[in-house]
Amino acid sequence: MHSEELKRLALSLDADCVGVASREAYERIEPNAKLDVMVAGAKSLVIFGIWTGAGAIESPSTVVQSQHLMIIYDELNRIGLKLARDLERAGHRTSTIPPHLPIEMSKETKGLMGPVSLRHAAEAAGLGKLGLNRLLINPQFGARLRLGGLVTDAKLAPDPILSESLCDNCMECVKACPVSAIGEDGKVDVIACTRNNFPYGLSNLIKRLADLAMEGSPEDWKKFIKNPEFWNYYQALSLGLFYCCFECQRACPVALQKQ
Repeated sequence: MHSEELKRLALSLDADCVGVASREAYERIEPNAKLDVMVAGAKSLVIFGIWTGAGAIESPSTVVQSQHLMIIYDELNRIGLKLARDLERAGHRTSTIPPHLPIEMSKETKGLMGPVSLRHAAEAAGLGKLGLNRLLINPQFGARLRLGGLVTDAKLAPDPILSESLCDNCMECVKACPVSAIGEDGKVDVIACTRNNFPYGLSNLIKRLADLAMEGSPEDWKKFIKNPEFWNYYQALSLGLFYCCFECQRACPVALQKQ
């Protein structure tokens, strides 16, 4: 199976963009890569993206935003599975990369790092460059892409890496971040970002329960359980993490150039 054939298939399955990276190109961008954990003898990565659109992530409703993202992740998984199955049928060991969940929960990763950095892999596959906000900036879709992909032992012809950055350091993402997690030097406070982006995620739940366990009275526990805050934790535990912040994506002017 050839790279061009795979890319045509991905686009026919409703991916908005797709690229191929060699193992060597990805490892130059991400020195801590451990692709053999995904597939022994991995040689190539196929990365594809779906445009988030404008209406949902600009909606004032976090329910609308999160539902839209869940649908996109379902689509990314569907595309990845189809591509992986076709590569496997052609005799190549292949594994899909989780675009969202599950993720390794360990003291080393703290539930914040996947087995493959899709952003860096997408850069290696020629789909864009990381911007100041550390999101992938794509020539056509700006920062408004969600990414999926797969790792395979097939040696596929890679795409050229983009030479120029699309981010001109306009600082709009820095100004838009509600918790000042994006620094002017391009460093991102991942913990601050995560706690704000996932208000009903594990980190905030642990803190909330620890506070109640240490200082909460029976009445405090009763109030917590009857509060919509608890109901949102229940929803997140049942359905998956709810994304509640898209400010750096919305603020990036590259995303507004062409849709």
